[in-house]
Amino acid sequence: LTVEDVKAGKFSWEDNVHWVRETITGRRHKRKKVYTSVNYTLRDVFKAAMIASNNECAEQMARYISRRADDPAGQ
Repeated sequence: LTVEDVKAGKFSWEDNVHWVRETITGRRHKRKKVYTSVNYTLRDVFKAAMIASNNECAEQMARYISRRADDPAGQ
């Protein structure tokens, strides 16, 4: 679906896909959440989702496409 939408001009492979990754570090009672800002092009996210079977990228790509599809202004 993503490839079809890019070919139809709804999206560009150079669009930025941004999300915040949550990672938990430490042991037992000393656990800490670390938040990392992630920013890739739609092309890189697509490649990671398809080539490396990266579930995180597949999920974020789906969220990006659905958010843009729901926004009539395309923002």
